[in-house]
Amino acid sequence: MEFKYHIVNRRWMPSEQMLLG
Repeated sequence: MEFKYHIVNRRWMPSEQMLLG
């Protein structure tokens, strides 16, 4: 999941906030 989070966060800036909640 960590590797996927990195990839998503790299191409999805707002995704970081969504994942962090």
